[in-house]
Amino acid sequence: RATPRTPGHYPVFSLSRVQSALAATGGSDLVWSILHSMPSALTQKDLASLLSLLNDDSRPIDAVASLFHRTFAKSEHFRLATALCILIEERALSLPQRFFGLYILFDLFKSEATATNPFLPVFLDEMNKGLEPCMKSFLLHLLCYPPKDLAKSSPRELISGYDETQGTPPTPDFDQLRKDYLDRLGSPSGFLRSGVCP
Repeated sequence: RATPRTPGHYPVFSLSRVQSALAATGGSDLVWSILHSMPSALTQKDLASLLSLLNDDSRPIDAVASLFHRTFAKSEHFRLATALCILIEERALSLPQRFFGLYILFDLFKSEATATNPFLPVFLDEMNKGLEPCMKSFLLHLLCYPPKDLAKSSPRELISGYDETQGTPPTPDFDQLRKDYLDRLGSPSGFLRSGVCP
């Protein structure tokens, strides 16, 4: 996991550093086998382009999400989002990069109900981890209480401006969210309306 040297200064992973980080973990072989067994394999060029979007922690989060849409064809979004999930779960991204990555996963399906987002399990798994308070608050807002101006802030602003005395938003019923997700997964229409397969 990337460790900040001083508040507001987080190491940013380049392609080589991500590869080195994954190579240093016991699950690295599995990670890369998953990446390369996708219907259309994730190339180093794809990964480099994806990571380059996440490098500037001073950019507004929604601006980076918009850039993701402009940089990659819609047909590539699910494949790249799946790669983001793996990098997030393996902690191959720094904290600011995870803000960008998780918001992109949210943004791809923000017009749908939360339980219809095929990446909902990633959000729920993250909530079960020992998250930084600022990240926990961010995820709770995305899942249940998304304020319109949340993504107008940059990761740097969200991290440095987080006030622990304000507490975190109320925790939703995660079991119900999981049930709704599984019900959706098992329905005849499933996720076909969105054109994706979780």
